[in-house]
Amino acid sequence: CNDHVNSSPPHPVPLFARSGLINPDTRKERVMIATWERRSCPLSVSEGYGKLFTLFRMHFAEESKILGDGQLQQELDILEQLIDVTQQATKKPLATGKKDDWEL
Repeated sequence: CNDHVNSSPPHPVPLFARSGLINPDTRKERVMIATWERRSCPLSVSEGYGKLFTLFRMHFAEESKILGDGQLQQELDILEQLIDVTQQATKKPLATGKKDDWEL
């Protein structure tokens, strides 16, 4: 999970002459990739955002009916997924101890 970025001293980017492609595995910058590459994190939604998504879902569903745009169902499905994750999280105590910035 990429929720912490390690600070490392900046590495100068070397200028290469037009001599062809360089094998990426041999470059010094390769060690930095793990720091900046995004890794998968389990989906989590705070209780506050879950309530917000629940209220917004009702409004969004009404507006999509008024517009008559059936393609907005994809967005409603995503909202449903976020709300479901919130409901699952509230059934289990959070072991991370993290606090969402929206609740501060």
